[in-house]
Amino acid sequence: MVSYKEIKKELDFCNNPVFFFDDDPDGLSSFIQFYKYKKQGKGTVVKSSPALPGAYSSGIGEENDKIFILDKPMVEKGFFEAAYSRKLPVVWIDHHEPQLFPDSVKYFNPRINGGKNIPVSQVCYNAVKESQWIAAIGIIGDWFIPPFLKELALQFPDLISSRIKAPEQALFNTPFGRLVKIFSFNLKGTKREIDKSLEALIKVESPYVVLSQSTPEGKYVYKRFWRVNEEYEFHLRTASASVSSKDQILFYIYDSSQSFTSDISNELLFRFPKKVIIVGKEKRGYVRLSVRSSVFILPKMLEKALEGLDGYSGGHEHACGANVRLDQVDQFLNNLKKELKA
Repeated sequence: MVSYKEIKKELDFCNNPVFFFDDDPDGLSSFIQFYKYKKQGKGTVVKSSPALPGAYSSGIGEENDKIFILDKPMVEKGFFEAAYSRKLPVVWIDHHEPQLFPDSVKYFNPRINGGKNIPVSQVCYNAVKESQWIAAIGIIGDWFIPPFLKELALQFPDLISSRIKAPEQALFNTPFGRLVKIFSFNLKGTKREIDKSLEALIKVESPYVVLSQSTPEGKYVYKRFWRVNEEYEFHLRTASASVSSKDQILFYIYDSSQSFTSDISNELLFRFPKKVIIVGKEKRGYVRLSVRSSVFILPKMLEKALEGLDGYSGGHEHACGANVRLDQVDQFLNNLKKELKA
């Protein structure tokens, strides 16, 4: 079981931490909660998947006295070595498949010893009880229902209902779900754009200032979302139009400077819950895939479908990421179809 008191203690006993977090609503929400509680430090979004590369250690400043890793399923050895060489303590909080880690690292994962899977944003909220609505963005964005939904609905009855039973309903049928998308889309773009979004997001005190664009920070965050959303909606329409009643798999591949694979696959699963959704983006001869299914347990199927191919996969039971060489995508899809029929 995760010791929330120990996590809070790690935050309390540092002066200027650096936070490395995954580039999704769960990772972003976790960082914002910790920053708002600590009111010090800096955040760096990790764009690589699934591991935190050693190269990101260059983002550790001379002023930083502790490292927090949030919602990253794996960390490269080189990153730990860089932290150790500077005698910096590392706190790693995650909820993916538990990993081995160096003795010098403090590792918190609710799934250790068969524990219940909860998002990192919920772990962070349980530790610091900071910014409940921001915690809810991360929890719902990771396809979970917040345990404090009734309390949230009392605070924001026009944004979400306490009668919501499924995370996809919260994501795609409520104004609160739009907030999740707004936060997610502010993690897209150039590093400079993302850094400006982070500066704005840590200052936002209410969901209404974002939705109504009533403060400079709220206006900036919403405008960033709006620009990104135009392209997203185009790809969502195109992918939806390609669905066939004969095919068990809905496969969509696109070319863009933006990464929408996770966002598109989530919304397609909501629209077509009986399909296996695969959304891919080509990059440097490989295709990064987001795979979703409400019916099948995906990790082992993907692992078998990738046997003998140049690729890898990982993730949760019904939501995984994968990477495969472009010229092997068709073979991967054929292999997966066989696994679905097995």
